[in-house]
Amino acid sequence: LGNERCRMNEEGQRMRPRLLKPEEAALVLALSRSKVYELMRSGRLHAIKIDGSRRVPVEAVDECLEPLPGVTTTAPGA
Repeated sequence: LGNERCRMNEEGQRMRPRLLKPEEAALVLALSRSKVYELMRSGRLHAIKIDGSRRVPVEAVDECLEPLPGVTTTAPGA
């Protein structure tokens, strides 16, 4: 996510968003939008509903990056 999503607080410091749109979560996770919705439906990616909109907490994206069952990860350079 670029600087366009950053806001400034009263002290002039940048504030990162705490909630992402599913499309933004897809960019961060390098997944398709439909895969993000699939992960949300299965409960593997926590999302909240605000009125009719789904939002993904940044912490949930971090948790989703932890190894998932059935996913093989390799160390860089391996």
